[in-house]
Amino acid sequence: MALVGIRRPLFTFCGSFKGRHGESGPAWLKKFEYEHESYLPPGVTIPARIYLETVQMLLIEHAAVWTEMTVEILHLFSLRSPTQDHVARFKQLFLAQYPHITSLYTFVPPNVMMEVEHLAQDRFESLTSYHKRTQSILQRAGGRDRPKNNMVFGTTESALLWFVMQAFATGIYNPKLREEAIKDLHMATGGLAELYRLVNNMAGFGSFDGIFG
Repeated sequence: MALVGIRRPLFTFCGSFKGRHGESGPAWLKKFEYEHESYLPPGVTIPARIYLETVQMLLIEHAAVWTEMTVEILHLFSLRSPTQDHVARFKQLFLAQYPHITSLYTFVPPNVMMEVEHLAQDRFESLTSYHKRTQSILQRAGGRDRPKNNMVFGTTESALLWFVMQAFATGIYNPKLREEAIKDLHMATGGLAELYRLVNNMAGFGSFDGIFG
């Protein structure tokens, strides 16, 4: 259906999505769709091509890095004639990457949750010290790191671990190393310990000057 003469929303309600820890993917996506649908005639679905083109423009910073590093997302964004099935697949991938975190605020003590939200590596703090500090926060939040046997966690515990891993990555002091850590988040299936190992190996290559200051 051609939507001739239909105004495009400005997305002042949903805004852009940065992919930072503390942001809720489902909440943002709901606002995005609501704002878009409010500009369409009743009963009209957001065209798949417009949906994917628009959401691609609104994903910035860490979320943009995630899209650029995820082959299937890049494929979806490159389709010339996507369908609603492609939109559904995008939403599935997006919500798996950025799950709903509201439940964590009832699961985790407020003071510990605040520590996670403000987690950042100090200028002269080593990666090892930063990792140990993050581990301590995860434990005090009531969470566990994923063991090597990759045992199954419940939804809340998995969301908490992912939340802390995102905080660890985005809090790394060196900007180049921080960007690489964010890119490798999806590769760290072994949890926080594996993410630390990946980051530490990158730091050991010697191409990240000024990691601690």
